[in-house]
Amino acid sequence: MSLTKTQCTLPVFEGILPRPHNKLVQDLIFMLCMWHALAKLRLHTSTTLKHLQTMTKELGKILQSFAKTTRTDFETTDLLCEQAARARRHAAKDSTKRTGGASTKKTSPGATCRFFNLLTYKLHSLGDYFWAILMYGSMDNYSMQVVQAPVNFYI
Repeated sequence: MSLTKTQCTLPVFEGILPRPHNKLVQDLIFMLCMWHALAKLRLHTSTTLKHLQTMTKELGKILQSFAKTTRTDFETTDLLCEQAARARRHAAKDSTKRTGGASTKKTSPGATCRFFNLLTYKLHSLGDYFWAILMYGSMDNYSMQVVQAPVNFYI
């Protein structure tokens, strides 16, 4: 199993956050890299599949811990560019809604609190990798790229 991603990534994030949070982030990065390395193996055995299943459970636990810790210990809001984009969307929406010839004016929303969202499909589908590999084989055989026919294919 290649650890190059872990070896390159961990030093970059080391020491960015204060001490109790630094360990959590380092553990999360390590776990994500190890899970990714297991999931993209080209040849799986029963041992690697069991390890992937165990690692997925551990990854879920550390993600929950990360979400809980960041929610309580860090106050995060939208970036200025995100606030501006939201204000533009609201302005465009308001300009299309006209009541009696006059546009309805709402105040643009300010910065809203944001938290790490565990309820995304991307995180939900991590648990499906084990079963997909078990049923269909390793994941290196699949691609979402659109295949283009050769130029002289129809001639």
